[in-house]
Amino acid sequence: MDIKFRAWEKNLKQIISVNDINFESKMINTCSAWRTFDEIELMQSIGFADINGIEIFTGDIIHCWGGEYCQGYWEHDIKISIINIASDCFMLDEFEFIEIIGNIYEVTP
Repeated sequence: MDIKFRAWEKNLKQIISVNDINFESKMINTCSAWRTFDEIELMQSIGFADINGIEIFTGDIIHCWGGEYCQGYWEHDIKISIINIASDCFMLDEFEFIEIIGNIYEVTP
């Protein structure tokens, strides 16, 4: 599995693609320009896609429903923010449906 990243560009206030990361110089390449880690918030793919086929990254806010976890512990569907890749991926296996509804950097529902 390829490890994929995207970034929140703080000055532009938008999500940008990440083509290359240089951890030694603490910079990313967006194909059009280099940005320092101070200028961005790096987000890693968790390796799952939502019901619409959109890849889920750390920082995304997702709506989850269905499955045994939702019917057993949770009485209703829930909305969570993906923060910790390892624990969130384990929990996401319990849901039947997952849909991205926003991210922690932009205005969300």
